[in-house]
Amino acid sequence: TGVTGSCLALCLSSDLKSLSVVTEVDKGPDTDSEITYFQMDTSLLSTYLPEVTRMARKFTHISTLLQYIKLSLTCMCEAWEEILLQMDSRLTKFVQEKNTTTSVQDEFMELLLWGKASIELQALLMNQLTVK
Repeated sequence: TGVTGSCLALCLSSDLKSLSVVTEVDKGPDTDSEITYFQMDTSLLSTYLPEVTRMARKFTHISTLLQYIKLSLTCMCEAWEEILLQMDSRLTKFVQEKNTTTSVQDEFMELLLWGKASIELQALLMNQLTVK
């Protein structure tokens, strides 16, 4: 309806039978905002308390799992970035130390196609890029 506002406060009674709400409604630029208080009947929540509690627990469990997954993925991405940076620096060092006409791409292609690596690439893969 074009009316903007916000909820200032919510309070659910301890027996779950009523919900008190305080809102602020902005009716336009020329008028003051209006603060209203109303109370809603939520006896349905009280009636189905075991089901609501079960749903709340499931929601909490799912929310916690999603947060754990997000943190795990963040850690995995950071670890992967670190691994890629280490591999890049070691491959750069390999290229600088190797003074031949073949490139690193050629070395890896030869390894992929024929299953044989040069002595230098084999030393790099076995000694520098593996977990120590």
